[in-house]
Amino acid sequence: GKHNIRCRRCETGMQGGFDAKYGIKLCANYLDSKSKVEDTMAHEMVHAYDHLRFKVDWDAKDLRHVACTEASI
Repeated sequence: GKHNIRCRRCETGMQGGFDAKYGIKLCANYLDSKSKVEDTMAHEMVHAYDHLRFKVDWDAKDLRHVACTEASI
């Protein structure tokens, strides 16, 4: 839902991120076009889907899980 997607200013140089506890974050100060917003949101939504569907282990205990979700994008 819309409560799981947040637009914030970010201190790092990333355009967005996914956190299993909080949802998707879009970095307003690094997304300067509609296409970047759309691409970043789509990328992070794949991570959200993988988390819900495949129970990805984000704690880096199994780096294969993280590598697999990055490779699928």
